[in-house]
Amino acid sequence: MWQVAVVWLLVCAGCSGGSGPSESPQEDTYTIRALAVFYGEFSGEHGGRTPKSEAEFREFLATRRERLEAGGMDVDRLLTSPRSGAPWVIVCGLPRPLLISGSTIVAYEKSAVDGRRAGVNIRGGLESIEDAKLQAAGLVAP
Repeated sequence: MWQVAVVWLLVCAGCSGGSGPSESPQEDTYTIRALAVFYGEFSGEHGGRTPKSEAEFREFLATRRERLEAGGMDVDRLLTSPRSGAPWVIVCGLPRPLLISGSTIVAYEKSAVDGRRAGVNIRGGLESIEDAKLQAAGLVAP
């Protein structure tokens, strides 16, 4: 049943398939939600752990290519922040998902602006994450 929901979500997205910032907030919302869904699927299929690397997550996404294409999306588009146009940093190499302020974070922006980064939570929402919290988790250098 969840596969049907994800395909429906991706089909409704109507993504253009390019990389870089999009011009549609609705498209951004669906892409971010899809990233969270696929990350959750990875974790669920791998005993609750995060991907060992972005390469491992990309390999996993390659097995979902049909579902991505059904939504007019590709892996690069899925892994790109719509706000900055830069690739998301996927949370990898942890024995279990990253919790920050009560939210499970699956990806965050590479660069901070005013000490904060946009992040994607497991529910497909955006979070504003203090850089200090990512530093405390050992994910970014001080």
